Amino acid sequence: MFNYTGKTALITGASSGIGESFARELAARGMNVVLVARSEAKLRLLAQELSQRHHIRAEAIAVDLSQEGATHSVQQAVQQYGLEVDLLVNNAASLIFAPFEQSDSLRNHQAIMLNVAAMVELSHAFIPAMLMRGSGAILNVGSMGSFFPIPYQTVYAATKAFVLSFSEGLWAEYRDRGIQIMALCPGPTRTPSLPTSLVPLEQAAPSEQVVTAGLRALEQGQISFMPGFVNKLQAQILPKVLPCSLMARLVGRATRLGLKENLSPIGEQIDA
Repeated sequence: MFNYTGKTALITGASSGIGESFARELAARGMNVVLVARSEAKLRLLAQELSQRHHIRAEAIAVDLSQEGATHSVQQAVQQYGLEVDLLVNNAASLIFAPFEQSDSLRNHQAIMLNVAAMVELSHAFIPAMLMRGSGAILNVGSMGSFFPIPYQTVYAATKAFVLSFSEGLWAEYRDRGIQIMALCPGPTRTPSLPTSLVPLEQAAPSEQVVTAGLRALEQGQISFMPGFVNKLQAQILPKVLPCSLMARLVGRATRLGLKENLSPIGEQIDA
C-alpha cells in the first residue's frame, strides 16, 4: 500500500488547511489525487497545479458533503473517472464555536452530516473494492476533542469522539484483511478553522508537519496518532487521571474566555 507511486488518494476538505496539505504531500509522493470540497474554483486551481508540478492525475469534485446524497455523487464521479481509491482521507469537518443554545440548529445538523455521516458513508463506499484488491487505507482526521468534551464546541468535539471510536472499530475489523485504518488526532493546527482566540497562531503546528507525521504513523500501522508530546499529555493522559467533570470545567473555562475575546464570531461554521 505504501508504495504511493501510481496509487490514488481521495481527500475531503482538500481546498485548504490539513486537506490541502495532504493533497500536496501525496501528489509529491507520486499519488493521483481526487480532491473533494465545496469550493470548485480552489479545487480546480489546486488540481491543475499538482498535475503540472508532479505529473500525476488530479481530479476535482465540488460538492457539499453535508447534504444528503453527496457521498453517492462522489462515488459516481470516481467511477466515471475510472479510478480506484487506494487511500481515503476523511478530513472535511465543520466547527461551530458558540454556546449550544445560541448555535444554529441547521448548522449543527450539517456539522453532524459532514463530520460523521459523510465519513461513514465514504468509508462504506470504498472499503468493498479495497477488500477485493486486498489492500487499501483509510485515514480519518479527528482532533484533541476526540478524547474529551469541549464546552462551546460541544457538537464538534462529540463528532470527533465518534471519529476515534469508528476508526478504532474498523481497525480491528480490517487489520488482518489488508486495509489499514487510523485516526489522526492533531492538536491546534494552522488551518482556517483554528480559533485564534483560544490558540495563538505561533503555538499551532503547521499543517504540513501534521500530515507528514500522520502518514508516517499510518505506515507504521498505528490505530490512532496524535502529533506532539504536549498534545498527547493533554489529550490522552490527563483525562485518565482527572475526573471527567473537572476536565470539562477546565476546558470550558478556557473556551469561554475565547468566546469573550469575540475573535471567532458566535455560530460561525468553518470547513477544515
